[in-house]
Amino acid sequence: MMLKSQTRSIGVGLFLIGIVTLVGYMMYVVFLSGEKLGSYTIQEFDGSIVSFGGFRMTSGSTQSTHTVGPLSLSPDMNPLRMILKINQQGGKSSIGSSGLHYEFELLDRLGNSVWKRSGGYSDSEESSGSKTVNISLGILDVEQAGEYVLLCDLKDKRTFKPVITKAEVAVRRNVARANKQVYILGGAAAFIGFVMMMTGAEKKTVS
Repeated sequence: MMLKSQTRSIGVGLFLIGIVTLVGYMMYVVFLSGEKLGSYTIQEFDGSIVSFGGFRMTSGSTQSTHTVGPLSLSPDMNPLRMILKINQQGGKSSIGSSGLHYEFELLDRLGNSVWKRSGGYSDSEESSGSKTVNISLGILDVEQAGEYVLLCDLKDKRTFKPVITKAEVAVRRNVARANKQVYILGGAAAFIGFVMMMTGAEKKTVS
């Protein structure tokens, strides 16, 4: 019969393997797989930011563009993935605010919409320094080779707005499609490991 210490050790190992598999595979699929076609700045702050005693003073202006392209895309690049990268400085938004809202739409040369994505982001923790946020906008497939234009729109509805020093969208080609079996196996290993850890845990006796 397996000792409790052995059960716990094996459980810890399985749990770590499961977690590393889940996180590592997700990071690879979403941010690392494929080849970068390009990175395009859609918003940038030109000026200075001074923080003192919890207060922030800015001097300058923000330049934005709502159109990226033309982008030369073709079916041999499928699947494509777009990633929004935001560099910001300053504290989180106030509780109950709607946060940062983004909208992206890809149009072909005739102006037909072939892909659209929208969503939002709100800061989850207090931070008065610099912070980088990467948001996957999902994958898409193009049916015909040609020139495409990406429409971009960022609306910051946060009450106390961190300064977005730079926002850019990256386009990656031939990215990996998520394999559900990897997530299932990783989740199963983590769950079994957790159960074994609990089973092998030493019970404290009350004297």
